[in-house]
Amino acid sequence: MGHFIPTHTTARTKVTAQLFVRYIISQHGILTTLISDRDPKFTSKFWKELMSLLGTKLAMSSAYHPQTDGQTERLNQIVEQLLRAACKDGISKWDLHLPTLEFAYNNATHAATGQTPFFLCYGRHPLTPQQPTIPATTPRQDDGAVTPPRLDVDAATARRHGSASRRPRQHDAAGGTTTRPQQLDVAAMAARERGERERERERERERERERERERERERERERERERERERGREREGEREREREREREREKEREREREKQARGGSVRSRPTRNELL
Repeated sequence: MGHFIPTHTTARTKVTAQLFVRYIISQHGILTTLISDRDPKFTSKFWKELMSLLGTKLAMSSAYHPQTDGQTERLNQIVEQLLRAACKDGISKWDLHLPTLEFAYNNATHAATGQTPFFLCYGRHPLTPQQPTIPATTPRQDDGAVTPPRLDVDAATARRHGSASRRPRQHDAAGGTTTRPQQLDVAAMAARERGERERERERERERERERERERERERERERERERERERGREREGEREREREREREREKEREREREKQARGGSVRSRPTRNELL
């Protein structure tokens, strides 16, 4: 049964372990054996200690020979093909397609077993839009009896193992030729996605710079208004000083007229000699 779990290539071992517990152990229980490649996350001390505590035996694929874990490699190719078909509107939301793609994969009949992964795992087929109703009752089975679905699962499992043992012989009989499926250029897609994110960040930075320039223009306008107000205050002060000087000059002229008036009054009075 396949589980399509969104993650990142830069995810650390602790994050991978959390995903493993959340999506695998919670649904299937503790594994007796775990086959994986030699990714640094799976060869780390933390991962080995975790598997040891769980009682799970680690089986690593050979270096530079990913075919050791052929089922996983094949599933990776299928996931790439499904994503290529589903992400026609762009890859930025690829993770949103994973749940429906996982259901489609697990409900598809596989040629090796003649059954779906869902049926092999749970002994029944999932409810689909073509089968909208659930049977009202389930036949009661005696304790210890082997139910027909269980027999079907056992038969399908036997066919799967038989098919797996026949595949190497069929491959050799065909001359060892392998048709490579079209590869999804994940690196190029990731690069395009990173480029789009970088362009969006650059556009946001440009918008921020434009907002900063607008704020600077507003501050400059405010400074200009402040300078204009300062010039207005200076002009008003200058006019007030001019009016004060004009009042002083008016007072000076008034005093001058008073002096002249007093001087004229003294000269018009006859002196004693003039009287003699």
